[in-house]
Amino acid sequence: MKISLSLLAATATAKGGMKEWEVQNAYFAEKEIVLSNTSLLRSNKQWHACGRAPPKPVNGHGVKCVGNTCIAVCPIGWRSQGRWKIQCKANNTWSATKFSPCVTCPDISDELKKVGQRGVQFQSIFDARNKHITQFFCGDNTKKLEIKGKRYNGGQKKNLKCLCKNGQNGDPAWKKSCSWYFYDAPWSKSDIQNVQCKSKKQSTKPSTTQITKPATTQTTTQSTTQSTTQTTTVANPNTHRFCEELNGWIPECTHCYSYIAVEDYFLSYMNNVNYYEDYTCEFKISTVCDSNFKDKLGLGCDWYENAGCFSRGFTPMFFLNRGVMSDEGLMTSWNCPQCGCGENGPSYRFE
Repeated sequence: MKISLSLLAATATAKGGMKEWEVQNAYFAEKEIVLSNTSLLRSNKQWHACGRAPPKPVNGHGVKCVGNTCIAVCPIGWRSQGRWKIQCKANNTWSATKFSPCVTCPDISDELKKVGQRGVQFQSIFDARNKHITQFFCGDNTKKLEIKGKRYNGGQKKNLKCLCKNGQNGDPAWKKSCSWYFYDAPWSKSDIQNVQCKSKKQSTKPSTTQITKPATTQTTTQSTTQSTTQTTTVANPNTHRFCEELNGWIPECTHCYSYIAVEDYFLSYMNNVNYYEDYTCEFKISTVCDSNFKDKLGLGCDWYENAGCFSRGFTPMFFLNRGVMSDEGLMTSWNCPQCGCGENGPSYRFE
């Protein structure tokens, strides 16, 4: 199956080829993989001139060969420790004999099983760049989520992120390893014991009763009756610059509902930059089905259908960030009939 992602391909070419996470997305969606065109322009050599492709890396999902290069594909949530590209050289030998292993963060599943005893709920998701995220929350606004001594609103999800970086944990600069982070601070397995939900402290101050005098009504009779029409404009509740870029709110819509996103990560498609910053945006989500929907990257319903509608645990922001505004609110791939939108609206509701 060959479906050209013209916008992504053009961007990848301009950048010198897809990054590892972009290759993962294209591979699992069975789409075109664009590597650096520099070597391809200099030579028509194909990878099979060097013989059999290099074997799958340790913990890897597969190997994909394009032009004169073979690439290792790690599972979603994993990264290559170092070498994930191997080229077929001019003398018909490989530039290396094997790929580096695929790595990810330490398994914390056993520790997560116990957080429910402290009233904590959690879920595991992946962001737009396939980073593994564990979200903690209480699911109850009447409680406070306490993490390492600091308290947050119980209904607010707080992200524990698996970040893979070069040169951390005492490794050399070329070697990549993965560790858990909470607000850019390192996180260990034992820190999960400090995640708990607690009741909000009740005020001990005596309640005071305030007596309000009844308002005085003054009636004025005029001989001339005037009719005045006032138009009330609903103010946009979104003030953060990320919300402005997302453009997901309109004052009125008939077939829509409200959704408030509380996030601490944002990927800007305008400048391709990652931001780690707290922000809150209110969205008006359309419930209208549209088989001709195309997201801000130009990808349509057929593309999402072939990609399985990305229903395997991606964050709401993954879809909202790609959404486009209509007269009935923000539309995402979930407005596609191919992804389950029917007479009752989208099969997925942002909550």
